[in-house]
Amino acid sequence: MPLRPGPLGVQHGPPPRPPGPYRPPARPRIEPEPGILGLSRHTRSRLGARLFNLFFVFVFALILVQMIVALLNP
Repeated sequence: MPLRPGPLGVQHGPPPRPPGPYRPPARPRIEPEPGILGLSRHTRSRLGARLFNLFFVFVFALILVQMIVALLNP
């Protein structure tokens, strides 16, 4: 390997490579449009998120109660 001068004295290793071809900057992430998914501005708010969670907790509790009732009644 050839020796080449550097800022810290003599450095070992291959010489630095020339810069590659031009690469444009990366595109920003594409956010899906909420209207396409059937969501409105109101469902994206804090209140909408809480109502969404409460709905699924209610459905889960209803299924759990129905399962317990079905197990207790032969």
